[in-house]
Amino acid sequence: MSDPIPSPPPFPVHEPPGKAIQRQLPVFPSEALEIAQGLSVVRNEGMVVYFSGMLPIFTHPEGDEPSFKMFLAQLCAQGTCHQADLVRALGVNKRSLIRWVDQFRKEGGASFFKGRKASAGPKKRIWTEENVARAQALLDEGLKPPEAARRLGVKEDTMRKALLHGELRRPDNLTRGPTKGERSARDAKPLAGRACHDTDGRAAAAAGLLPGGVARTFGTALDVPFAGVLCALPALLANGLLHGVEDCFELAPGFYPVMTYFLLTAFMLLVRLRTPEKLRYSEPGEWGLLLGHDRCPEVKTLRAKLEALARPEQVSTWSGGLTRFWMEQDEGLAGILYVDGHVRLYHGSQTKLPARFVSRQRLCLRSLMDYWVNDQEGRPFFVVPAVDTEGLLAHLTQEIIPRLREDVPGQPAEAELLANPDLHRFDVIVDREGFSPEALRKAFSLHRAAITTYRRHPYDPWPEAEFQTMSVPLAHGLRQDMLIAARPFGSVKDGLREIRRLTPKGTQTAIVTANRTTPVAQVAGRMFSRWSQENYFKYAAQHFGIDRLAGYSAESIPVATTMVNPAWRKADAEVRKLTSELHRLLQEKGGSSLAHGAGEGDLAKWQRRMAILQEGIEALEPRVAEAKIRRKQAPKRVTLEDIPEEDRPRVLSPTRKHLVDTLAMVAYRAETAQVLILRDNLARDDDARSLAQALYQTSGDLIVDEPAGTLTVRLHRGASLLADKAVAGLLEVLNESDICYPGTALALKYELVSV
Repeated sequence: MSDPIPSPPPFPVHEPPGKAIQRQLPVFPSEALEIAQGLSVVRNEGMVVYFSGMLPIFTHPEGDEPSFKMFLAQLCAQGTCHQADLVRALGVNKRSLIRWVDQFRKEGGASFFKGRKASAGPKKRIWTEENVARAQALLDEGLKPPEAARRLGVKEDTMRKALLHGELRRPDNLTRGPTKGERSARDAKPLAGRACHDTDGRAAAAAGLLPGGVARTFGTALDVPFAGVLCALPALLANGLLHGVEDCFELAPGFYPVMTYFLLTAFMLLVRLRTPEKLRYSEPGEWGLLLGHDRCPEVKTLRAKLEALARPEQVSTWSGGLTRFWMEQDEGLAGILYVDGHVRLYHGSQTKLPARFVSRQRLCLRSLMDYWVNDQEGRPFFVVPAVDTEGLLAHLTQEIIPRLREDVPGQPAEAELLANPDLHRFDVIVDREGFSPEALRKAFSLHRAAITTYRRHPYDPWPEAEFQTMSVPLAHGLRQDMLIAARPFGSVKDGLREIRRLTPKGTQTAIVTANRTTPVAQVAGRMFSRWSQENYFKYAAQHFGIDRLAGYSAESIPVATTMVNPAWRKADAEVRKLTSELHRLLQEKGGSSLAHGAGEGDLAKWQRRMAILQEGIEALEPRVAEAKIRRKQAPKRVTLEDIPEEDRPRVLSPTRKHLVDTLAMVAYRAETAQVLILRDNLARDDDARSLAQALYQTSGDLIVDEPAGTLTVRLHRGASLLADKAVAGLLEVLNESDICYPGTALALKYELVSV
């Protein structure tokens, strides 16, 4: 059993400076404290009494921790109050409360009292004033925390937590380091360039003596900008930032190792430096402290190295390995894929790109198209750049589904597929652009892929009596009651189903799916969760720059690529222009009439106008017919070799863009993983993203303890106590991960600066 609740002074508690204690369980006030409507708690003579209205419903001694946990879990499990009420009123940890409720539901209330001693009472606190003074004296003498813990007879983790929570402070000799101002003056002096202190390493690199790059070295430094981004390093590594990098990528011998460019790019994305040019206005020496070098690569070096790393075979191998790595981490989400196209506008003059319809601007503009594959939570798996003008269905059936057959784990075996003709390998959810009954049937028969999409074209409504209320599961664990009905779509032999939702406004939204086995409510929930992918596009475009070009160099497209014929496009534009003018004249003629009782002058004027309109119509009709003949004679799609050289488009750095987009995926996944942890200590889940962004831009101190083999990131505190509490919870999780900085033997430790 963990330490029971100590006997507290009257609420609220104000800890003396330097003695702040982080409690997992609350301090009860002597006066009544309202937990929820009609539910309150009060402390009376060492007993804690809970009231429903004016009636006491439960009581336990103030130090009886198991009873406290059991009763809170019972309140939540029975729906008496919400978890948020207990977190706000009593200050308990949200994750702990969720764990207690789960334990109560699975094992019952008696499980909280297993192994409880009969004489259980308040345990003596380890960090009394006497022990704090003794421990601080040992640390000031120069003893390392593990040795000081052994001298005191306490665990090393207890000493570490006391340092983390500010009850103890580190020795001055470990935290002494140059300030930002001192480093700024020092970095301006080297003749080799700003912050170029490692002249020996650069000389060796110039001579080709460093095939793997210079070794990383860290030193203690104070007030380092963007030190908070190192909090994302465990999540970046867990999401595969350096997964297979050494095997897939190779660079000529130089000063910086390959992983430095990956780490730097990921750090820049997380602190919202979305392009290498932004690095020009940041101190290179400060970035070097985060990378273990004297300075970071300059902009032209970073661009050149990214260009060298962006070889098609290298990037494809690494990206494909990452996709399989992510899918294997969560097979349940890997079997439900969302595919959609994202348009990147192009305003340059390097190439003549074809025009595409941009839905967010409702215009046809020169642009590039990328097809993204995401899971139901919105996290990306991979992206397919489109160099042609084929639509979503073409890329889905020719490129994406065959790749998914190779990558998606947990697919049914061939024997299972043969035994059950209705079984599918995985689900693919697309928007209404993918509606084609023939394509849905073909994808299922050839690949056993179940495509789900919205139905296009007008359709007759179904009787409202067919609809039933169902609980529909949505993304992120949400559920919503909807009125749902289902019927076979087309012939029964086709195996397609149509699912409709009756909205509160009385309209019906139709879904067509090739999924034959999944319950109707789940299929509808997957379709209505497409907003998770749309949210990713909006967020990633704004924060990670997926709309931006990765380079300006243009490359030739394979001549076998099919494109819309420029001659057909020109003829089609002429047909549309002439047809529009003809329809305008016909509409004006048909809608014009002579007013009743008009005079002879009005009649003559109206007749002249009708004659002019008829003359214009007769002149336009043969021109429209001729333009349609020219459009019909020109093939709509041709290969690139059939297009004149001057009209051939070129593609802009597709491989480099692919590399940068993959790094953006890793950064987004790492941020999302830490957002889920931050939410446990926040009342509003929506604040977690903003807090993570602020955390990555927070300054801090880097403290190197060579004998202990640790690199401690001591972060400066945030804008509020609530933010500090949430960040402290994240740091506890990070400290349990036992991650070493890549390329070193230094274990990463995290703490907040003491108050």
